[in-house]
Amino acid sequence: MTNQGFIKPAKWPRGGLYPHQAAGFIEELRRFITHDLLLERTREYRSPSRVLDGVRIARLREKQPLIEAFEDYERATRNRQRKLRSVTGEISDLANVAAQFHVVAPTLAGAIRRHHLDKLISLDGQLKPLVLEWSTAAHFARTSGAEIAWLPVGASGPEFIARANGIEWEVECKWQSQMITHLLGLDKADALAAMIIGQVKSLSLQGHLQVIVPVEFDSSTLDKRQDWLASLSALCGPGAVDIQLPGGIQVQGDLRPVDGSGLDADEWMASMKARLPNGARLYAESKAIGRTAQNPLELQMISPRRTGVDLVEYLWDRKFSKAAMQCSADRGGVLVFEWEGVEDPAVFSDSPGIQDLLARTYDQIS
Repeated sequence: MTNQGFIKPAKWPRGGLYPHQAAGFIEELRRFITHDLLLERTREYRSPSRVLDGVRIARLREKQPLIEAFEDYERATRNRQRKLRSVTGEISDLANVAAQFHVVAPTLAGAIRRHHLDKLISLDGQLKPLVLEWSTAAHFARTSGAEIAWLPVGASGPEFIARANGIEWEVECKWQSQMITHLLGLDKADALAAMIIGQVKSLSLQGHLQVIVPVEFDSSTLDKRQDWLASLSALCGPGAVDIQLPGGIQVQGDLRPVDGSGLDADEWMASMKARLPNGARLYAESKAIGRTAQNPLELQMISPRRTGVDLVEYLWDRKFSKAAMQCSADRGGVLVFEWEGVEDPAVFSDSPGIQDLLARTYDQIS
């Protein structure tokens, strides 16, 4: 069932992460990534643009905390030529991730090890789900002295099995944020934006648009590219925009003919960031004339915020029931959830809603 047998993780460091310990763990994590791969991902992260389906998109990437923390570490140690003197800010977070890696590293081998490396250094939002898996495995090792066996790469089911004192638990980890890319997927979010931007450009328009994607949207329909291109004919000229695309997607905003007008590029980018709602993805395009952004076009892609009731229903429909069904029922099951971007955390202490959710999970899943 597993790629490898049960393996004992390393011990968690005692007494906290002092600078000398932090530096040791960070260097261990850096060796796991390798210098060349870290440099490659850093250059890709810092690259301001890329080409997608013939449309050049200046895309503001989500912050990549792992890469930025490694950059801070390099500055603090003068490119690792002097000792780390203090652990603050992002370096502290990096040291914590590195310590978790130190604990789970002995349990990673073969395809599992390569899979974890790919997720760790990915720019597509896989870092936080992976860190949740590491921290959960480290928790079992610290509290129960558990051995860990990771499930095969690509298998539908829990991330790993923990074994301690003759008892085994299947552990399923789910991490969720409000980011639109976690609803659509990165590639499909980019593809949808590219089609809309392409339609606007074909009409020689500029301005701003907001694309609102409903939670229940079926992203697989985006594979029918020709159907989507035909539906975008509803976006046909300048003025206020308020149209509906297949699957309930709303496109709103205001467009005007390109006229050669321009904005200072830095001020334009700063103003777009300031207007960007939490969890949204921003696409921006303009013609660059020196430091001027000419004929600027801005597209925000968002998903509606969920109310407390909506959140409970979503957790049940998309998370709890799916996670529970993925456990084999041959051993104990542990479901671990981490939710980012909830504006009202009181929903999680709402006894009736959460208790009903838990009751449905254990009563309806067998």
